[in-house]
Amino acid sequence: ALRNLSRVAPKTRARVLRAAAEMGYEPNPLGRGLVGGRTRTIGILWSLAGPHPSVNVVETMAIAAMHHGYVTYIADSLSDLPITRRALGDFEQRRVDGVVLEWSYTEPMAEEIKGRLARFPAAVVVSSSRFDPGVDFVHRDYGPAMAAMVDHFADGGRRRAALIGPLHSNGHKIDPFVTRARERGLEVPSELVVDVKFPPGLSPPFRDWSSYAGVLAERFPDGRVPFDCAFCTADEGAAAVVHWLRTRGVRVPEDVAV
Repeated sequence: ALRNLSRVAPKTRARVLRAAAEMGYEPNPLGRGLVGGRTRTIGILWSLAGPHPSVNVVETMAIAAMHHGYVTYIADSLSDLPITRRALGDFEQRRVDGVVLEWSYTEPMAEEIKGRLARFPAAVVVSSSRFDPGVDFVHRDYGPAMAAMVDHFADGGRRRAALIGPLHSNGHKIDPFVTRARERGLEVPSELVVDVKFPPGLSPPFRDWSSYAGVLAERFPDGRVPFDCAFCTADEGAAAVVHWLRTRGVRVPEDVAV
């Protein structure tokens, strides 16, 4: 009756549920897992060190799982492959019924990780890159947002765009931006493509965002700003660029849109 099986008559189920409520009884999902082979648990492995939407997405998944009677184990991958491997092993030992993995790495998914995912009863991979993980896959497509940004710049009369940020890990944003810019006649010359590099292993929010000012000062030493709009690959970078522009007397967004 407590498992809502159809072979239990509705009147009987109501009596059992009423008695359970009076006794304060709550089913143990791990105990049920020992009997039925399912633990009613889901492992969520996500990088929570990024922008705020990461936390919001995980929170939404956890609440949805709870409404379906599942308990969630949430682990922060820190965008670190060894941590990802270890967390997947921990989820497997806990016999979770399913796992949701955010793949935020630039390198392809190793066959060893694909094999680990295939051992779970259910698995979903979420990524901004397109590939086949061998399990259910959700592609986080930045294309429409990048196109909307270019359209906003172009409709506002902007003609020369700077591309600023850690470029090696943001191809999923940069490629659709450049493609749409060409379609709209917005120039993105190579001298305005500014790659901001951080020391290895330094992830947000621990990155030194003042690095932007140093890179921009080096690229444009005469103080001249040869662009009228800028696309920054991260929110913190955009704030740093706005500050750098204002120290040079440039109005944002009147002179340069960011």
